[in-house]
Amino acid sequence: GKQTLGLCHSVVVGMVRGLCSAPVRCFWARRIPALLLLLALETPHSAAFAPPLLLRPSLRASTPPLAVSASLPPSSDSTTSHPLGREGDGSTVARAGSGIGSQVARRDGLRLMAGAAILTAAGSEAGALCGGQPGAWEFWVPWEEGAENVKVAAGGSARGVYYRVVGNKGKEKTKVKGKTYVRRPLLVVADKFRSHDYLTTLEAVVTSDRRVVEYDGLGEGLSEPLEAGTRDTLRSQGDAALRYAVEELAALAEPLRKQLKVDGFHVLGHAFGAEVAAEYAKTAPEGMIRSLALAAAPSSLVVPQSDRYPLVLLKDPANLCTEEGSDADREAFVSTVIAFIDSVDGTPTKQSLFT
Repeated sequence: GKQTLGLCHSVVVGMVRGLCSAPVRCFWARRIPALLLLLALETPHSAAFAPPLLLRPSLRASTPPLAVSASLPPSSDSTTSHPLGREGDGSTVARAGSGIGSQVARRDGLRLMAGAAILTAAGSEAGALCGGQPGAWEFWVPWEEGAENVKVAAGGSARGVYYRVVGNKGKEKTKVKGKTYVRRPLLVVADKFRSHDYLTTLEAVVTSDRRVVEYDGLGEGLSEPLEAGTRDTLRSQGDAALRYAVEELAALAEPLRKQLKVDGFHVLGHAFGAEVAAEYAKTAPEGMIRSLALAAAPSSLVVPQSDRYPLVLLKDPANLCTEEGSDADREAFVSTVIAFIDSVDGTPTKQSLFT
């Protein structure tokens, strides 16, 4: 299954790097992993075998993506036990009845083919954090995609909102020296009228043994599109867009919490998504938000202060993969996020798997 394929690919990649002392040999050797993938994957849904970061749009940043400031409440003992969700194995969970399942299946096939092209063309130094040649750890990460029916008052009838969950639920609860640790998932809220794809570098947070949840808001990406009139209104009226996005997040968070069988999320919002996350935090059910990370928050945003959850302000992660952005910058951003939410959960921070 996935483990066998991942092991085979890791062995082949090691052989490829050994062969790449001459340009001609390297040219052909880099095509071996792609051939193995194409032979092993027979259907679109078999893309579950492909690493989740195999094909992801680049993040582009020119500034070191470190934390600006952080606010932590008094430490508490995070030893609460709770049941964990079902295995995420790359399956498509079609709840919306709006054709999203078939769209995801088609995209799985496209992602697989494009991923094979990346493996064919990219050099070994491309780096998994920017959607290049994957690290060995990626082949062991399960993921799933699906849709939830969400009804927002301003949007009329219910429509399907696409979501993606990456990570292994079985690793979120661990016991070290007799003490139980529980890691809560990270829920990512993207910028206005953008799909989640540009922020999927944050999927590397799964190396901290917690899941990452992304979704396509405001009818973007693979979510069911908004009606033309509603979309025009939201584009022209910022306050209306904020109200809609907050209500959408509130309607989505509870079913996701129940499906994943967790007691709350760490929430990271980017740009407009930071406004959405901050506004939602004001009315979220007790315990739903375990921490709040606001990245590139608008200057007009009044940063919420609350004893209910810790807060960290982050620099803009939207441009992590330009020439100006180094591997150190990318890893620093992910490591900053991991260290913050580990401190909130009271869990030990693992050694980085990126190196």
